[in-house]
Amino acid sequence: MKLLYSVFGNISDEAFCMLSGTLKLACAMLLCSLALLVEAGGLHPDTYRLYWLASQLESNAAGVIVVGNFAALFLERGHGR
Repeated sequence: MKLLYSVFGNISDEAFCMLSGTLKLACAMLLCSLALLVEAGGLHPDTYRLYWLASQLESNAAGVIVVGNFAALFLERGHGR
């Protein structure tokens, strides 16, 4: 966390909390995706839904990061720095 704060230390606290929160959420989504892939084992007709859910979690993690970065940008612009 100190490394992240040293990289983004010049932004406001609200924007930093938004950035770190979206990174944590994206990491949790990727971890859940990996756990689902391990649980599914092989691709069979009965494990198709697990693979689909893991794929959606993986692709939506990038979207969460993009939306969080835009929200942090708007918070930073509104903060006036």
